[in-house]
Amino acid sequence: MSDYQIRFSPQLEINPTDFVAAWNESPDCKTVGEAKVNSSAASYDIASAFVLLSGIAIGVATNTIYDLLKQAVVNHKSVQNLLEKRGLSKQADSINVQTIEQPDGSKMLVVVIKEN
Repeated sequence: MSDYQIRFSPQLEINPTDFVAAWNESPDCKTVGEAKVNSSAASYDIASAFVLLSGIAIGVATNTIYDLLKQAVVNHKSVQNLLEKRGLSKQADSINVQTIEQPDGSKMLVVVIKEN
């Protein structure tokens, strides 16, 4: 089993608690892993709060996680509004997931909107 930290670009205006609820309500997402708001981010601050995706089986492909993450993000109302303002497609290909290897070997996934 492995865990991923997920951080969202502040411009996406994603409330981690709302994202966690949406992720865990989706059968496809919940099958891959359980999302939780990091307990150290108890007071919601878009710049510092992050989501912990835990319990991911070793055999789950990284691309599967990225695809589910991008789809969950693009379904978020604030992200759809942002994409519309920028004239971008309301599709997962408008979202980019960057991986940052942490010193302890864990991975942080940073979710951003693609620039034109």
